[in-house]
Amino acid sequence: MADPKIQIVRPRGIVASAESRLLGLAEEGKAQLVKSFDGVVLAAHEFAASIDTVAGAQVAEYVRTAAGLVETVQNSLRDKPVQELLEDGRTLIREQPVVAVGIAMAAGFLAARLFKAAATSPDA
Repeated sequence: MADPKIQIVRPRGIVASAESRLLGLAEEGKAQLVKSFDGVVLAAHEFAASIDTVAGAQVAEYVRTAAGLVETVQNSLRDKPVQELLEDGRTLIREQPVVAVGIAMAAGFLAARLFKAAATSPDA
């Protein structure tokens, strides 16, 4: 008969291995996301510069503020490990569930727009 301790250790080893692999993949995805924010920030700053004369300084300042917020998020993503980001997300959900739902909806809308744009681009 097999030793029960071996059966317990083995699944834990598999779970730890899977968790390690998932965290590695999440870190890779995080790095790609941070890199993609470079284009968003640049586009927002360019948009603010171009809209300044058309829509006015106040609208351009709103766009600059939004670009600054995106840069702040980008820096936070770059500097924090995935596990810390997950814990921050859990804390946000516990403390401000309405904000968390709003963020999830905005992220879903943005992702849908990006996927739609990628699907309709001539390079696709």
